[in-house]
Amino acid sequence: MAIDMASSASDLAVPSGQSCPEAPRRGERAIEETPAAGPFLEFLRQELAPYPGRGVATLRIVIGCVVVLVLCMTLRVPEAYLAVWAVVRMAMEESRKTLLTGAVMLLALTIGLALPLALLPVAFDQPALRLCLMAAMAALGLFLRRTFVIGALGFVIGLVGTMVMTAPDFILKPEQAVRFTLWLWLVFALGIGAAVATTLLIAPAAGAPDASKSHAGHGRLFVPDALTNPEYVRYALKGTLAVMICYTLQHAVNWPGIRTCLITCLIVALGTEEATVQKGTLRVAGALVGAAMGFLAIMLVIPSMESITSLTLLVAAGTAIAAWVTLGSPRISYAGVQIAFAFYVCVIQGFAPTWYFYTIRDRLVGILLGNAVITLVFHYLWPERAVGVADVGK
Repeated sequence: MAIDMASSASDLAVPSGQSCPEAPRRGERAIEETPAAGPFLEFLRQELAPYPGRGVATLRIVIGCVVVLVLCMTLRVPEAYLAVWAVVRMAMEESRKTLLTGAVMLLALTIGLALPLALLPVAFDQPALRLCLMAAMAALGLFLRRTFVIGALGFVIGLVGTMVMTAPDFILKPEQAVRFTLWLWLVFALGIGAAVATTLLIAPAAGAPDASKSHAGHGRLFVPDALTNPEYVRYALKGTLAVMICYTLQHAVNWPGIRTCLITCLIVALGTEEATVQKGTLRVAGALVGAAMGFLAIMLVIPSMESITSLTLLVAAGTAIAAWVTLGSPRISYAGVQIAFAFYVCVIQGFAPTWYFYTIRDRLVGILLGNAVITLVFHYLWPERAVGVADVGK
């Protein structure tokens, strides 16, 4: 089960709807001077250009991912790709806030896993009840994403809780579902802990430029209009409807491998239609690039691998590319997280070299389906228009 905390576990300390800084004028002049290059190539040139500290921060992420990979392979920790991916995901946060981010993520993860653990014994063999609980958790997570001062603390609870409630769809015994849920805590805790350690020990001042401002209130848990603004409730209902549509479609075609459509709806759903489409575009683009990297690795590299050293070097190379993109501005950083996720899904499939393509195929289909559903729902149901470009980096 792939719980994409992209945000799983995203929007830490930044309520949705925050504006992203405009493109620098240096880029605008370059487009005028070199019209043959095209706006898209100029955009990539700007976003992928080095800046002071980017190389060191990339190296730090690579070291953290390699350490986690070696530990998972040595101790035979299941779902190792999630632990490695968590290191990259944590890189999106400011270096000086990494310790706080890690603590908040672990707290949210603990609560998010404890709730379904308490509910699963009652709802495990009752699909109708599980469906209602899934909808309630999704709505709660989306509502808290907009109203809680530390948005991720509430959102991750809803995201993880919703996804764990789907465990009976592919795990037939309650004991196995409980064991799997407990393993998830260790998997993500290992990745988060490694990210915090490498950030504090290896060039802690290096990292991405500060592209966000904290909206945390002084002693306040919720935004001032949390209970009076109807947009928050509408946003939660729209997102929940998209999740339930995807869940129904997944069961209608009997294709459990595309459950990433549920994750996509929860992660991509932002306050406005424009922001949702923009983040969905980054998610699809990153997944396609990561899948292409994984495909080439499976075709050319993995068949000749003979030891963990070979896998470590392969993962380090892919991580360097994904981390470099992740350390860009909010206009592109989320794509780097998705590159890492798709690449790890391809190359870290167990404790021995494997070359199965169906896993990434199913997840790509799920991502595309989730983006289509959430876009249509946000376009036709209570649409919110943005004045500027939304911050999709977190």
